[in-house]
Amino acid sequence: LDEAAGYLYVAETMASRVLRFHMDAKNGQVSDQTIALEVDHPDNLEFDRHNRLWIASPLRNEIVVFDPATEATELVFRISTPENEQLIETIEARIRDGESWLDLMVPGLWEPGPGLITGMILPPEDGPIHLTGLGNALIQLSR
Repeated sequence: LDEAAGYLYVAETMASRVLRFHMDAKNGQVSDQTIALEVDHPDNLEFDRHNRLWIASPLRNEIVVFDPATEATELVFRISTPENEQLIETIEARIRDGESWLDLMVPGLWEPGPGLITGMILPPEDGPIHLTGLGNALIQLSR
């Protein structure tokens, strides 16, 4: 939610995009759906104190930061190995073909991380950022 600008952002995970709606909080209505950003399989979204939208992409084990004011994007974290890159490529092909891919949800997809990255905990100040996921640990990023 970007209350100051009057927008609601929604991650459309399987369509690989983040939607933006004009929001009228007083009347409880949204309108004017647009695609704010196309990004691979977005999941959780969170605004930082600089009004940048942090986007978790579990399938790619990455965090992308989007600045709505400039429409600039920045990759700030990614786990990438030859094995998980091959699995991602196979999963993407199966998604395009409408085929199941759950059998590819194996540790090689997220290792050496603790699990698929699904979100982040952003501090109100300049402290460390913590990434969350489907594993049993947090990953700490320094600023």
